[in-house]
Amino acid sequence: MNLSQYLHMLSASSTNPYRCAYCGNMVHALSNGSFCNYCEMPRKEIETILKEQHDLLSAKIEFLGEYKYEKASKKVDEIAQKYPSPGVLYASAIFYSEYSNYMFRGVDYNGKGYMYENSQKREQSWILHAKSRGLMHSCIKMCNDELKSGYTDFTAYVKLLSSARIKDIVAANEAFSMLSKSDAKGQIQIYSAMVYYTLVKNRKEASINISAMANSDINFAYYASEIYIYGKDNASAKKILSSFLNNSKMPHASELLAKVDDAMEASKV
Repeated sequence: MNLSQYLHMLSASSTNPYRCAYCGNMVHALSNGSFCNYCEMPRKEIETILKEQHDLLSAKIEFLGEYKYEKASKKVDEIAQKYPSPGVLYASAIFYSEYSNYMFRGVDYNGKGYMYENSQKREQSWILHAKSRGLMHSCIKMCNDELKSGYTDFTAYVKLLSSARIKDIVAANEAFSMLSKSDAKGQIQIYSAMVYYTLVKNRKEASINISAMANSDINFAYYASEIYIYGKDNASAKKILSSFLNNSKMPHASELLAKVDDAMEASKV
């Protein structure tokens, strides 16, 4: 698929909002088989996995509705301590990634004076970003421990997503190898291939799996934009990401768009 086709898929797609049973966010889906465009968990499978923990994690909604991230973070930390598991650690890491983005968006260089508040917000954003990465590392370690005692597609998938977020190629190789050998051959395997091949910059295989997901899930757009960035085409990546974020809350998509904007601005100097 080319840029025009990707943009057409995004503009022509009819999405329906639903609340993810895993992360608690209102997101948009193309079908019941779609993946959450915030945490990337499969909608069908997640509604029956670790339900109690995810229902509790969803309690942060009451705070996020008013962007009270500090209060929400206390609830997330409480749940992560009470129910330590790869799934909860991953969801907590994604939350802190969004919290970091929120703080960074508050930076305003149009004001006057030294703008001390901007310095504080940037520093807090980096602290939160570091916490998110730390949780991802902890999640991978816990996945490894659980996979030693018994394999499940869910645990391997969480390990793959966590590895992709922090660019841990070794851990991603291990997780994808397990998922590839699984007896199950469904959407989660195709989605995993899209994530993995994009991460390792195998543009041919990534493109094949991006196209395979395009008719059933709008998250393909994030990975398609990564492919354009690898090809040094930031302008096309920006078009895809901008269109995608009209119907998505994916924190790392917002991060990627900010990096693309910075790169394009720097190229003008």
